[in-house]
Amino acid sequence: MLTPNATRVRPLAAAALFVCATSAAQCPPGAKMPRDLSLETTLPESGPAATRRATGLSALDKGAPADARPHLFAALEYHPSSAALLLDLVCACGDDPDQLQRWAERYVRAATDERGRLKLDSGVRKRLGAVDGAMGAVKDAQALTKKRWAAVTELARFVTRQKAKGKDLASRALLVRWASEVLLNVGQGAPSALGKVSDSVDAHQAKFEPEYELVYAALAAVMRTPAPSAGGEEGAPVTGGEDAVAEIDDRRVRAARILLGLSRQVRFKDLQGARPDGPGKLGEEARQLLESERDADVEGGKVWTIAELEEMTLDESLRFTEQHRDWHNPGIALSPGGLYRIETICGHGTLLGTAKTIELHHRRLVSHYGKDPFEGRRGVARIVPEVDDLETEGAPYWWAAGFQSGDRTTVRFSWGTIPGLGRTLTHELTHRFDGVIRPFLPAWYVEGHADWTGAHYAKMADEDFVGDMLRVRTPAHTFYKGYGGKRKFERLLKGEVDDYRDNYFAGYSLYTFLKTYPPQAPRYAGALAKFEKNARAGRRDPLGYFTATFCDGEDGRPAELDELYEDWRTFIRGCYDWLDRKRDGNQWIRGYRQNPGKGDKAPLVMDEPTWSWGRNRAEPFYGQEHAAQATLLLGEVGDLDATIAAGVWSLTADGWRPEVARALSEALGASRQQAASKAFATLANAHFPDLPPADGSALTAKLPKTKALMAALDERAAALAAAGRRAAAKATAREHAALAQLFGAPAGRHA
Repeated sequence: MLTPNATRVRPLAAAALFVCATSAAQCPPGAKMPRDLSLETTLPESGPAATRRATGLSALDKGAPADARPHLFAALEYHPSSAALLLDLVCACGDDPDQLQRWAERYVRAATDERGRLKLDSGVRKRLGAVDGAMGAVKDAQALTKKRWAAVTELARFVTRQKAKGKDLASRALLVRWASEVLLNVGQGAPSALGKVSDSVDAHQAKFEPEYELVYAALAAVMRTPAPSAGGEEGAPVTGGEDAVAEIDDRRVRAARILLGLSRQVRFKDLQGARPDGPGKLGEEARQLLESERDADVEGGKVWTIAELEEMTLDESLRFTEQHRDWHNPGIALSPGGLYRIETICGHGTLLGTAKTIELHHRRLVSHYGKDPFEGRRGVARIVPEVDDLETEGAPYWWAAGFQSGDRTTVRFSWGTIPGLGRTLTHELTHRFDGVIRPFLPAWYVEGHADWTGAHYAKMADEDFVGDMLRVRTPAHTFYKGYGGKRKFERLLKGEVDDYRDNYFAGYSLYTFLKTYPPQAPRYAGALAKFEKNARAGRRDPLGYFTATFCDGEDGRPAELDELYEDWRTFIRGCYDWLDRKRDGNQWIRGYRQNPGKGDKAPLVMDEPTWSWGRNRAEPFYGQEHAAQATLLLGEVGDLDATIAAGVWSLTADGWRPEVARALSEALGASRQQAASKAFATLANAHFPDLPPADGSALTAKLPKTKALMAALDERAAALAAAGRRAAAKATAREHAALAQLFGAPAGRHA
């Protein structure tokens, strides 16, 4: 198996990046409430913000308010809702009535307590009284702030009144997601108001989980759909045709692949978020269906020869790719000597390139092992374009780019070249050879050896691997990861590494060390064949077996593990220092080749299915990729409730994807859940402007206090503009526009 493969932030959101907890099961994610707003509101006595504030106050004391403002603005970037900083800024705007109106409102917003009261002590009143117009601006802002507090309370109640169980759960989850977004917008810069409701809203958000069982059942129904009659018997009614049969078969296979992928993904050890029950027995039913379908497809499908594929014109090859892009009708070909059957939905170029070259890698491995253990046993190479395809095929880890199962090699191929694919195939085929010729070897050897073979040749036609090469960066990385320590080194030998992926780089380093170090007279190479041949003896005590094999005191080898460990540490530390240009004492590295030689030049494979839009993955959430596929499939069959449930699940697992957002929006629009439809449309339009917004006036009817705040913002913008306060008017109009967009309403004329 292979290892895997400038935006302005709102002040409130910027602070929330540091203080929001990760949601385990929130459905769908986003609009996360802040848990602690102290970073946004509290100005420390020292630090960059305090320094900037002091500089601004110094300028203000000297009677230069215009010089003070840039420093106070710079301090405000660190603590955007600090009432003390905002008060300073109001006092620095006495020479600019426009800015005074703007920042007086922000000060009132930040200084008002959780009960909606603004308390000004004598010191604050004295400072404000010394600034012409400041007290009037503060009084004007208080009326708007009262409406803001009322809207915050109303929105929080709207969220918590949405039931987190029962029918139409997904639609209510969308309303919660939308209302939470509105709440964050309204509460921006009002920490006391937002802080008062954030815990209850956050707790209620976490109660919503995807409707897994609804989606499972809908997928099962698609998978079990009987094919329509094509009217084969004379006189029988025609209930379908070849196109209908093909469409249903395609959907059955897609549903089965999703269910099987989910059943395998749920077993990954390092999923993020919730780990619900998987599809259970449906996964096994899906596996059996796919196996029977695959056997029938392979038996009934055409097996193409290389000559036939090469003779195709460009138009024919494009048509071939289009016709063979699903697993009900994959492209199939044999390698030149018939050693491998290649199955792929990636396209013509992938099938042809793999068929022509896979035996080159097989032949090189035969030379490396000294024999071919597969005479009479045809291998299967299955090439898939997407991560979810790989999981459905049985990938044991979310990060794997391929895996070996008996005589079947499965790898993912996207945005790549045939020589690059060849290195992935070589890695996996090494597992096939090792599994037969050298079974029972430890994980560090299995992955390290395969990593070595995948890198140690130049051209695909090379007959042999390059034995005297060293990828210096890999041992250097091994040292960096701590394997120069005795305890961690021994854990590697015992198979007790914390992350299985460490076996790749650390295993490569150890295999290369044993095979080639020191480069002029390898000390341990003579014992490597014995270690490989008798690996079964080390299953119970891998450390003891390793020590007995490589520390036997013969042929210049040490008699104790400690001495081998010192050689190992010298090897990986030397590579680390070499890259750091500390080369005294490390000249032995010059005894290695740094690369295998000039490789094959090849263009990018232009098969359209390999142009993956899949994202680089971290540990996945359950349903990632599969929930998105389920949304599209269930939308096709017209199951509205299941499409909505799958779409909301996809938002939870995949984030925002345009094709899923469109399918979900269409299903909501056709459903009874019109409030959720309009709410989702406004959110989707903000992410994908080509998706039409909805008129959300019906939503404002459910939220009269929020509607009143919107009206007050629009009125304030108009009044400020009429008074010539253009900067304050535009700032207020922008806030109104952002809120109006969430209701599908137009921006005011001053935005």
